[in-house]
Amino acid sequence: MRNKQEGKKEFTFLLFLGIFLFFWSVIQPLNASPDESMRYQICQYIYEHHGLPHGGDPSIRDAVWGYSYAFLPILPQIFGAWFMTAVSWFSKEPFVLLMAARMVNILCGVGMGWFCLRMGERIWKKSTLKWLFTIFATMLPQSLFLFSYLNNDAMALMATSMILYAWVLGRDTGWSYPACIWMAIGIIVCALTYYNAYGVILASIFLFLGTMACQWRDKEKRWDLLKKGILISVIVLLGIGWWFIRNYMLYDGDFLGLTTAESYSQMYAIDSIKPSNRQTPYLLGQSLWEMIFAREWLKLTVISFIGCFGYVSIPLKMWMYILYVIIMGAGLVASVCYAARQRKAEWRNRLLVMAMILAALIPNLLNLTHSYFVDFQPQGRYSMPMLLPFMYFVTVGWGYLLGAENLAMDKWKNCPRKHCRRWAVYVLGILWIVLALVSCFYIFYPHTYI
Repeated sequence: MRNKQEGKKEFTFLLFLGIFLFFWSVIQPLNASPDESMRYQICQYIYEHHGLPHGGDPSIRDAVWGYSYAFLPILPQIFGAWFMTAVSWFSKEPFVLLMAARMVNILCGVGMGWFCLRMGERIWKKSTLKWLFTIFATMLPQSLFLFSYLNNDAMALMATSMILYAWVLGRDTGWSYPACIWMAIGIIVCALTYYNAYGVILASIFLFLGTMACQWRDKEKRWDLLKKGILISVIVLLGIGWWFIRNYMLYDGDFLGLTTAESYSQMYAIDSIKPSNRQTPYLLGQSLWEMIFAREWLKLTVISFIGCFGYVSIPLKMWMYILYVIIMGAGLVASVCYAARQRKAEWRNRLLVMAMILAALIPNLLNLTHSYFVDFQPQGRYSMPMLLPFMYFVTVGWGYLLGAENLAMDKWKNCPRKHCRRWAVYVLGILWIVLALVSCFYIFYPHTYI
């Protein structure tokens, strides 16, 4: 159980995070960030018509791309419209309604921070590493940016944090009913939010089935897990079924809406954007290697994963990127070394670690193949669903480098170096926060969104 002092620290941090995101949201004009206008049109439609739109409705169809995001999951926009309805009882000023819709993302940022603390608390047993993990995840500039305006990435990140928390809770409690319910809720939110984040759903299936396979010889545990697996499946199907059935009925059997959205883009988009006219690396005869390195897909993706604001048009200073890459790279290398040295001790966590790796790899593979075959857009936000598993490994690595994974062990109880190592973790966390704030404030003064 957390003591009151720890609870106050968590409350203060989450309050600071929420206030920071709120003020950043306030200074942004509408559509100063990717896709916000297209997302907000859906909120307005639901708010005004009290119903969900057809993806091809001319009132929300984008003149450039030829389709709307209503073909795809729109749970954040549904919540945004509800917030707008609630606020409209007090004010119907356009900016007030916009901020009501943006509050969904701000709350998702705070929510992700809370789940990171709960997850970290169980993984590292209340050590300072839970704070390091939470700071790494929530205070990355691009993460902060996504929580400050209207998009689907923010809710997908919060859903991922819910699911990963359920993984750790399930590991510690033998998949108790609370763990199963948390995972089911997280999967529902993820499935109704963002296709790019579906990797964590696949990883969840792998983790649960892997746990069943490991317990298969124990008849009692096997049937207990089977019942809980059925429970998760039923809850998820009840939660998401309505959306995909609706798509199936509206779009002539296209339950994902992707094919119909592409056909609308072919009909109504400007010529250079039409799917048949996109000069993808694949159609140009370029190899995957050429796209990744010669066309700088990897460089641009890494830069915009760390932080690139506006319409991917306001980068940070190069020294900031270098420092971020050094910190994250060192953590990843160290986590590999830790895994190699502690493979026997960490054997019980093998399924969890494999699920983390899977959840980190799939968004990047989707991002890579989309740029190569569909539309060349090297943007780090398409890889953001990997944020939490990625930062998990970075934190494990730094815990190993600083010896922080041993701080809770009895043999370190009276060791003077214990305090030095703990302070080293504090310094690293403070450095990350300062770097994040400098990165974000850097765009407030010299640059404008207009």
